[in-house]
Amino acid sequence: NVKEATLCKAASASRKQSLSAMCKLLSRAWKTSNKQRETLLMHDLVRNSEDGLTKVRCEAMVTRLESDALVVVVRDISERTKRFEAEKRVVVETTAREKDAEANRFTRHEVKNGLLAAIGLCDSLREAFGFVEEGTAPLARSGNSSASLKLTCEPEPVSAVTTIGEEKSSTDCSVTGLSEAVAALQKLQRSGLTERSNNSLNMLHQQPRFDVKRCVHELDATLREVLDTILAEAMARDVIHESYEPKVER
Repeated sequence: NVKEATLCKAASASRKQSLSAMCKLLSRAWKTSNKQRETLLMHDLVRNSEDGLTKVRCEAMVTRLESDALVVVVRDISERTKRFEAEKRVVVETTAREKDAEANRFTRHEVKNGLLAAIGLCDSLREAFGFVEEGTAPLARSGNSSASLKLTCEPEPVSAVTTIGEEKSSTDCSVTGLSEAVAALQKLQRSGLTERSNNSLNMLHQQPRFDVKRCVHELDATLREVLDTILAEAMARDVIHESYEPKVER
């Protein structure tokens, strides 16, 4: 009994709201101008549903027959209103996507131009700093020559003698020859060290040039790899969105 009473109260309340909405519509219809034979009004009525009371968008066509008589035709336009709102959202989202796509294309174009300009600068640097790898072969040749000189200038061993006079004279000759050989060897070593130090200095001065060349090559390769990646991702994006058109990017 309590449940039935509650349902009755809810039904009566909903009917009151429905009647109240209808009365408001009729009141608006009576207040329309007498000069116009037909008047179109937009009004929200209340309808009972499983979720409770819901507002229904309606269109009321008011036709005045006489000064004290009129006809009101009410149409439910809720579905049409929902469809219109959905179409409006679709148009808004489509416009936003087109603007985003245009902005992405512009950004991609600017990035591509920047990368191409950087690659052009790398080419200009490569032409301006055209290095020739040198300095390694002369160093090897000088090392071999100094080693050969060291081998050829070593004193030969003095053979043993039997007599005392011959032994003394041969000893003096060997001492003199040994001192001359040592002096010549020291001179050659000094000249060899000077030559190697000069080669080392030359390589030291040339090393930054080779480093610059290597850096330019690495930068050029990196820029080209980034450019190819951007073009590949752009083509994949266009294919996914079914707007791919084969074109020459560079």
